Amino acid sequence: MKKYFLSLMLVFTAMFVFPFHSFAQNIPDEEEGTEVRIEEYTSENGAGRSIVPLSVTLYQSMSCIEVVFLSNIGEVTIQLTNLSNNASVNTAIDSNCGSCIIPITNGSGLYRIDFITADGAQFCGYFIV
Repeated sequence: MKKYFLSLMLVFTAMFVFPFHSFAQNIPDEEEGTEVRIEEYTSENGAGRSIVPLSVTLYQSMSCIEVVFLSNIGEVTIQLTNLSNNASVNTAIDSNCGSCIIPITNGSGLYRIDFITADGAQFCGYFIV
């Protein structure tokens, strides 16, 4: 009887675990993103060393980037440029929203992302898709 019960438990476990497991593999987890290094840009010395008020995460499987504003820096113009084919996308957003998702629609290649605030501060970073 124990052997029969153990076999039955094994079958039920397999029925419930495997379908959920295959579905769960299609849900992207938070570990999937790659952090994009962002630095302040100044005309005198290129990249600066000040505190950057935003973070950028690349999600290759979903072809997008997530921008999280760590403080309210006002209206920000974001320019996303594929340096491999010079295709560019510009958008403006109020950093008070906290975060935004920007789709990557210009194909694979080396990208540069620029952030320009209303007071003239500039931040930039590079990533490969």
